[in-house]
Amino acid sequence: MEQMYLSDHKGRKCMAPWQDQMHPATILSAYQVGEDTHFRVQYDGYTDVRNFPKRMLRFSENDEKRDMPPETKKSHEPERVSEENFLVEVREPTKRQDLYSSYMVYKVVSSGKGADKGKEIRMFRRYSDFLWLRERLEEKYPGYLIPPIPEKAVVGNYQQEFINSRMRGLEKFLQRLVGHSTLGSDPLLDMFLHTEKEFSDEKSKTQKTSTNSAFSMISGFGSAMITPFVSAPPQKKTETANDAVCDEISLYARKIHSIFKSLHTSSTELMRREKASSKAWFEFGQHLMAFGKCEKESGDGKNSELGGLKSFRLRLG
Repeated sequence: MEQMYLSDHKGRKCMAPWQDQMHPATILSAYQVGEDTHFRVQYDGYTDVRNFPKRMLRFSENDEKRDMPPETKKSHEPERVSEENFLVEVREPTKRQDLYSSYMVYKVVSSGKGADKGKEIRMFRRYSDFLWLRERLEEKYPGYLIPPIPEKAVVGNYQQEFINSRMRGLEKFLQRLVGHSTLGSDPLLDMFLHTEKEFSDEKSKTQKTSTNSAFSMISGFGSAMITPFVSAPPQKKTETANDAVCDEISLYARKIHSIFKSLHTSSTELMRREKASSKAWFEFGQHLMAFGKCEKESGDGKNSELGGLKSFRLRLG
C-alpha cells in the first residue's frame, strides 16, 4: 500500500507508550497508510525512536481538536478542565547528599499561572514531597480516587532503570492530578508546582502537627499506665446476683481447665509409652528376623562351618 508523508506534524508534542506508562515525546515525521496515520516519535530526554499508529498516542487538547472533522469540534468536550496547554513534566533526576544520607531530587517543570503565565516554572522535589502531596489530598478529599505513585523501594534506589521508572510514574501522577476537574485546581497542588517557600512552610506545619499528635498519644498512653498506680484505691462495690453467677461460672471454668490439663498430661505420657513400646516391638522383630536368617544360612549342609558344628553335636549325642 502506498505511503504518503505528512509534513505538518513534525515537532508536535504527544504522549507515547513507554513500557506500561505514557511518556512525553516529539513527533519526528508522519505518514498516511490508507486511512491510518502513523507517527515516528522520539521520547523527550532519550534517544529512543519508535513508530506508533495515531490511536496509541495522546495529544493535547488543541491537537485533538486540530485533527477532528469540523462538524465534531464544537461538540467535543475534553476531560481536563484546567488551563489549556498546561505543561507538567518530571525531568533530570539528580542525587544529592546531606549530613545524614543521600537522596534523589526530580525537576518538576510546569506552566506558570497569573503573572507567570506562558513561562515554565521549575521546582525540585523529592519522592517524599510527592508522597506528602498524595497523603494530604487523600485526607482532604475522602472518597476520591487519588492517583497512585510508585511504591518505595528498600534496595536498588539508585539503579538507573529504577530511577527512570519512578520518574515516569511520578510524572503520570502529576498529569492525572492536573487533568482532574477538582484536584487540578487544589491549592496544595498549585503550591507543589509553583512555589517553594509556601510549599515548604505548609509541609513543615503539617509535619509539626503530626509530631505533636504523636507526642500527645505517647503522653496519654503513659498517663494511662501510671494513673492506676498513683490514684486512690477504688471503692468496694455492692455484690449483685449477676456477680454471684459470674463467680460460679469462673469457678466451673477453673475446674474444667484443671481436668483438661490432667487429661493432656496423661495422654502425653500414654503416647510416649506407646512410642517406646512400638520401638521395642520393632527391635524385637528385627532380632527374630536375624535369628531366622541365621538358621536358614546354617541349614543341614555339612560344608558350612555351622553345618559341621551341628553334625559334630549330633555325633556326640
